[in-house]
Amino acid sequence: MQPSTPLLAAPTHSPADPAVSPALPEHTQRLSSALCESVDSPASIFDSEGVDAEEEEAPARSPQPKKKRKARICKTEGCEKYVVDRGLCIRHGGGKRCSVDSCNCRAQNRGLCWKHGGYTRCTHAGCAKIAVSHGLCWAHGGGKRCLVNGCQKPAYERNGNLCVDHCQEALPQ
Repeated sequence: MQPSTPLLAAPTHSPADPAVSPALPEHTQRLSSALCESVDSPASIFDSEGVDAEEEEAPARSPQPKKKRKARICKTEGCEKYVVDRGLCIRHGGGKRCSVDSCNCRAQNRGLCWKHGGYTRCTHAGCAKIAVSHGLCWAHGGGKRCLVNGCQKPAYERNGNLCVDHCQEALPQ
């Protein structure tokens, strides 16, 4: 569909003008010629790059390069991990140490390593086992439970979150 009125003023161009191919339709030739003319031409509303001349008059701001804060890297030679404490990553000795004298292990909980009680104990009355989740050990409801309604046995992901008994029932015989 061709417009009844031209969108751009038809520039004067010679048939030898290499920028406009005579094989193109007339409205495409007019547009190509307008885009290829110089900005000084009163017939053109675009500059030589096809950018609106009015938009170009605004002062161009050069983008300021963002200053990257250099992350602290582990001071061990060849290590590129981030520093945790004392200029070292976890692997090379960074982080808090166990508060027990002569123990150089990393603290897990309450300033203690795993060997010296840095784990969470089960909150069930009289139980001294290690809590798995929700402050409870496996025996008192910590960890995943079987998906079968009413079953409170421990479940394993390898069994489709079913206990051993219900997993055996679900297997084809």
